[in-house]
Amino acid sequence: YEQQIITSEGSAPQNNRAISDNRTNVGTYSVSPYWRKDIGRSLLALARYTYGIVRYGSTSDTEDFSDTEGFSDSNLHAVDLQLGSQSSSKAAYWALQAVGGRVNYDDQPSDKYHRETLRLGYRLSSKLALEGVSGFESYDIESEAGDSSNPDGFVWEAGVIWDPRARDHFEFGFGDRSFGTTYRFQWLHEASRFSTQISYSEEPETNATLAVSEGFSALDDQSVQSEEGGSSPGFRQSDEFFIRKYLDTDLTLRWPKTTISYSPYFERREYEFNGTDKNYGIFGTARWQVKPRTAIVISGSRGREEFASSDDENDFTLAAIGIQYLFGPRTTGSLVYQFIKEDFDDSTQGYKEHAVTLQFVRTFGRVVDLP
Repeated sequence: YEQQIITSEGSAPQNNRAISDNRTNVGTYSVSPYWRKDIGRSLLALARYTYGIVRYGSTSDTEDFSDTEGFSDSNLHAVDLQLGSQSSSKAAYWALQAVGGRVNYDDQPSDKYHRETLRLGYRLSSKLALEGVSGFESYDIESEAGDSSNPDGFVWEAGVIWDPRARDHFEFGFGDRSFGTTYRFQWLHEASRFSTQISYSEEPETNATLAVSEGFSALDDQSVQSEEGGSSPGFRQSDEFFIRKYLDTDLTLRWPKTTISYSPYFERREYEFNGTDKNYGIFGTARWQVKPRTAIVISGSRGREEFASSDDENDFTLAAIGIQYLFGPRTTGSLVYQFIKEDFDDSTQGYKEHAVTLQFVRTFGRVVDLP
């Protein structure tokens, strides 16, 4: 449960400590049970069902943003079925996948989508493999304004997976989907003192599906970074279908008591009817473990948002310093000072914020890795 910005035409504070009429409450809830079964020694089957809920609420007693365009409450139903080979010793491998979903809105037509694909792979060596994907996908999306988008058709992708060394992993793929030519890549490098990751992806999305799919707890149009130093306040809310193109990089340096990370990022959302929004910048953080239970964290970010809906540009700066303390194996606390500056094209919308946050976190149960 959190807040997000309403429109790019108004002030867009990063959190609800800064008073603004341009934020609304939003709750995202989901459950995703799955069944996984080894069939003999060569096959693996997986079936997953996801049910998600997105609910909007006003920050005041006089407004209800769930009744305005782009803020319709919704329920999501999604199914993912997979069957494929699982033996890593054989040269050839394959996988069948069928995914489908439906988003039911309170006051507009439902969104529907499905995709069926066959993936074939062949290992040329222990370090190199080739992959190909073919299938069909279809989207049936209609906005509250009455604009409809129904991309469908044959999909294909050709790709390569290369592991030149034990510490390096590289993937690249290109192909064609119902909305056009697509590319993706990923490079990972792991060393004793540093690690590097660069990834790029292109996927069709709506705000409702993205809200449920990313982490099951946080909407994507909020900052993906922590309270100790975030990136961007977020994207405008829209009920349109859009293509999300996302480039993410990370360089992390490690010493016995110090960790420093540097993360440039770029995100582009190409909407079906109302232009393109961009969000890009740099996020960095440094952590010093001054004592076994005590750490000091300094972080900051600098970036820009460009909104097609209003032709506005927004520059933001964030800096933070905090101390963290480990009370026990499952309990931590932190005290953070944070400074935020927002510069809008409309000078009346800019602001500066100083904040001090005291936080305690208690972890229950145990973490389970999901497939």
